[in-house]
Amino acid sequence: MIALHSNYFGVTIGTLQIEKSDFTAPATFELNMKKNLIGRKSRSSNPDIAIDTSDFTVSRIHCTIGTKVNDGSCIWYIKDETSKNGIYINNKRIEPSIEIPIQNGDVIHLGSLRTVFNLSD
Repeated sequence: MIALHSNYFGVTIGTLQIEKSDFTAPATFELNMKKNLIGRKSRSSNPDIAIDTSDFTVSRIHCTIGTKVNDGSCIWYIKDETSKNGIYINNKRIEPSIEIPIQNGDVIHLGSLRTVFNLSD
């Protein structure tokens, strides 16, 4: 699951917590305020967050999670980087290459890998 924590200046930063599955051990990755390119660990790709999994429904370059400022508010978003198996937010597939806002409690599937997005102040 994805859990987020506050840093100084009141800006929310986060960690990406991967749930255990048949193909993936649980892991935690820190998200920062810039764009975080996320994908499956491999020799031929170099994402910011490399998930060590044998689940090939997770692409080597799967998505970006980042923030934008809109009217003085920090908004988290996810963008499918044209992955083979897509991204589902709360069981709804999102279109590739479009930044989609994500909210506290959203269930996000990268292929079949389940994560949950959480915010904390």
